[in-house]
Amino acid sequence: MTKATAMSKGLRLEVEGLQRLARIPQTSEKARERLLESIFLNGVTEFESFLEDVFFAAVSKKIRPGKTKPVIDFRDPKAARSLLIRPREHYLNWMPLEHSLERADQFLKKGVPFSRLGSRPFVKSRLKVATAVRNAVAHKGESARKRFDQATSGKYRSPGEYLGAKLGQGTICDGFLEDFVRFGHALCVSDAQAVRLLGPEGPYQSGTKVDPGTYVCQTCKTKHTLLRREGLACEVCDPPCATCGAPTSKRAEFQPA
Repeated sequence: MTKATAMSKGLRLEVEGLQRLARIPQTSEKARERLLESIFLNGVTEFESFLEDVFFAAVSKKIRPGKTKPVIDFRDPKAARSLLIRPREHYLNWMPLEHSLERADQFLKKGVPFSRLGSRPFVKSRLKVATAVRNAVAHKGESARKRFDQATSGKYRSPGEYLGAKLGQGTICDGFLEDFVRFGHALCVSDAQAVRLLGPEGPYQSGTKVDPGTYVCQTCKTKHTLLRREGLACEVCDPPCATCGAPTSKRAEFQPA
């Protein structure tokens, strides 16, 4: 078993323990909601810790899924931590996901393997909702509540009620926990396995900076070949302004060819 596989298995075992707790019968609906909030909070914490472990293992070459390659070689995860955690700081933030993606772009070539999550809008959207729910559980302020309502349609009186709502054969909480495992596993496998877990990359919105390659506009089917990393644009669907040359809109979406 590779180190990456062992890390992924560890995340799965931790989440399975939380799922077993979620199935314990409760004496009241209020108690169940509080239990689900606690379980979800722990699930997000496990996922965040996993993101950190994957990052430090990747930058120190302990794992190398796909084309993972550090920009700077670190002797071991401990050496990497000592450099990244600044004086008077005690930890690094990995969620919202943008924190992880920015750090990966800085220390890993093309952000791999974290770019596997960043290049899939549905993954970013899913984790954005998870962050809003986590903040609403941890902070009872008006701002956290407002973001929770925006992320969850505003019809739930509490995060616990939302997490306990039915989703297929389980609950919304179950769905999030399974996603944490799937997203985490996708960071530890080959490129082909990551595609099977997450689906193809994209679609990319007009203006998104992408790596060199060929991309197809999903509206007009025009192919656009980029020779360097730059923002996507479709002159057919988002024609440039006659005066300044900037796109007049950003409606187009692109998929890799």
